[in-house]
Amino acid sequence: MNPEEANSATRFRFLGVDVDGSARQLVVDGIEGAVPQRVIDLLLLLCREPRQALSRESICERLWPGNQIISDESITQVIYRLRSALGPYAKAVVTVRGIGLRLDADVTPVSSADGPPAVEEAAPDDSADRMGPSPDSDKARQRPHGQRLRAASWKAIIGVLLVLVASMLWKYGPPAQWLHRESPIDAELGLFPENIHASNGETQALVSSALKADAVGNRGQALVQMEAAHAGDQRSPFPALMLSIWRANAGQMEQARRWLDLAKGRVAAVDDAYLRTVLRCAEASMQEDISASISCLGAMIALRPQASAFRLARARLLMQRGQRAAALDDLRQVEITNLGNRRMEMALMDRASLGDLAASQAVFAAIPEEPQNPAYFGVAGRLAYSAGDLHRARQEFARAARLGIDHNRFEWATQGQILAGVLAVAEGDVADAQVRLTDARQRLRDSSELLRAADVDLLLAELQFECGETTQAGTLVAESIALARPSGQWDSIAFADLIALRLGFPDSGSDIQPPAGSMEGRGVSEFRRARKAQAHGNRTAAARSLFEARVAGIFDTAFAAEAELLGRELGEPAADLKPVDPPSVPFAQFAGRWALAPSERRASGCKGG
Repeated sequence: MNPEEANSATRFRFLGVDVDGSARQLVVDGIEGAVPQRVIDLLLLLCREPRQALSRESICERLWPGNQIISDESITQVIYRLRSALGPYAKAVVTVRGIGLRLDADVTPVSSADGPPAVEEAAPDDSADRMGPSPDSDKARQRPHGQRLRAASWKAIIGVLLVLVASMLWKYGPPAQWLHRESPIDAELGLFPENIHASNGETQALVSSALKADAVGNRGQALVQMEAAHAGDQRSPFPALMLSIWRANAGQMEQARRWLDLAKGRVAAVDDAYLRTVLRCAEASMQEDISASISCLGAMIALRPQASAFRLARARLLMQRGQRAAALDDLRQVEITNLGNRRMEMALMDRASLGDLAASQAVFAAIPEEPQNPAYFGVAGRLAYSAGDLHRARQEFARAARLGIDHNRFEWATQGQILAGVLAVAEGDVADAQVRLTDARQRLRDSSELLRAADVDLLLAELQFECGETTQAGTLVAESIALARPSGQWDSIAFADLIALRLGFPDSGSDIQPPAGSMEGRGVSEFRRARKAQAHGNRTAAARSLFEARVAGIFDTAFAAEAELLGRELGEPAADLKPVDPPSVPFAQFAGRWALAPSERRASGCKGG
């Protein structure tokens, strides 16, 4: 493209997109969308320099002239709105890490003599005013006389089109590209005000505040606010829907099902594809149907391409199924510019765990140090862990835990303590591990995070058993079983049973099995039979079932260390276990790793305590 031609042009065409700065018009696949002027201005900047990376500073100077102080959130919102408006062509706007934005498309300047695209003019969007004045906002009123005459010649055509469009809107409703004229309540969820369906003026504010609290790890506050939103609004389905998801994540399945039933009734009463799809995802998750959940999240991503929460959720499920490359593809599409939101933190940490360590370190290096933000040190700990520097990782996790406690950041207060405790055992400091894990366990119980508390119970039971405190170990195992059994979560129950049997304690007696076709549960049923056979002294049956579990893939799951322990009891050759990365739930997988360590090392750790 000729630079002079590009700089003077106000209308461009690329892929299925036609943007006209003078007319404040954006047409995607022949359908005009109403977007703020500043969004059009950003697209014009990118069109004038296609395939060239524009720095965020340059973009700010040209969109907000006059040395205005612009927050990162303001810039992010404009970028989000642009990608949303481009619909199927959103991926053409590429984030260049450490630099800014680039338009990856062949752009053609369009002469004004060609006339405007053959679509009706969308109504002006008042969100442009909310986003502030634009340096090009008066261009439409400054058209040359000849251009105004050419525009007038289109009035007859537009009049006919308006009649046709009006009849179509009456029959079918507006195209999806014309919706979402307001800023999202939660950009990562792709949640807009129209998805709330509020009958109470306070509902949206309560929902927004609850989601922000949850984003920084304060689930307790989020629950209170979301329940208040539901109680005060007789129509909105969203609070009940989120409460069902949050309660299920905490293992409170009875409450989760009750909230899901309430959400179903309200979703059925509104016409909202977004809520219907989220409801289907919640149902699939409740049924522990990983395949259905992955498919449903794919539908959400198609519906809200820029909503990163759904990519993160799908990546987590893909990791559970061992599809690490596919999970990494999802995580690489999540833009991370700052910390303070646990979804973004998890995306960056998991990228490192999946092998993209160098890129993750580069992204982290570009983020300014935040001395009072526990997430900064928690992420630093995870990156150090993935790099193999366990001593530094332990120090960073301990700092994250301390700051999480000081600043009431529940997620890092608990996760930091657990991870620092796990690595303390690796360095032989069992006493420190017991203190940290006990603190995390109590915090989880106080917040009704019962499944996670059951997970930590098993870690403490392993340490107590190795240190000779058999009675305390048995009590902790029994407590873990009591917390896990009502949840119906097969993996939590399986871990509690397997560790109980290995340590010589009664199991739950539950016969719960992984869902049919479950990739993450492959070999678990066979392995449970093997461990039970060994507990009853039937070594032949134990060896046979362990062989079946090995063939089914037990060594590719979180139960690998437990399977290796049984193999050693049966005199089988040692297996080469994969490192635990990411170091996340179920944390009980570390119990087997500790038991595999030389016994004298474990004993010295206890004595040191």
